[in-house]
Amino acid sequence: MPPFRDLVGHLGISIEAEVGRMPNNMPDDKVHGGRSDLSDLSVYYTDPQDAQIFCQETGVDVLTISFGTVHGLYDGEPNLDIELLRKIKEVTPGTALGMHGGSGVPYDQIRQAISNGIRKINFFTAIDTAPAPHLAKMIAEADGPLNFYKIADRAMEIIYEKTVEILRVCKNEASQN
Repeated sequence: MPPFRDLVGHLGISIEAEVGRMPNNMPDDKVHGGRSDLSDLSVYYTDPQDAQIFCQETGVDVLTISFGTVHGLYDGEPNLDIELLRKIKEVTPGTALGMHGGSGVPYDQIRQAISNGIRKINFFTAIDTAPAPHLAKMIAEADGPLNFYKIADRAMEIIYEKTVEILRVCKNEASQN
């Protein structure tokens, strides 16, 4: 079978794939098969040899790897296996590496991951949940009716602010967070 990029290259799209399974800690998540056992994240780690073979045989543009992250919320502080990331990067030249589960990873570890080969990071949970505490306070403190557009506008402001914060970290700009 020809590599994916040979099959879809004329469409101008890129292909992202994942070898193995990312652990999941999303509440009531049906898409990823429910919550994962998070007692030992290393059982989910991407095997460098599997990554190498997969990239060689498929030609994917982005390979998302598991090296200490989870979809959703963390039960404790994440501890990325940067050495594993380096090994996978070494055996997958020409393939960008992706990281799902960026939300909740300390920014110093995000910077280490980028410095060692990560080129795409998902931050869905961080951006999706950022407005909630602010909006709850806004609603609780409202003196009378609160128009939806005010809530929606505030939510978008918070999402924008969180996105800018994350982009600064990904550019490895100084951050106090």
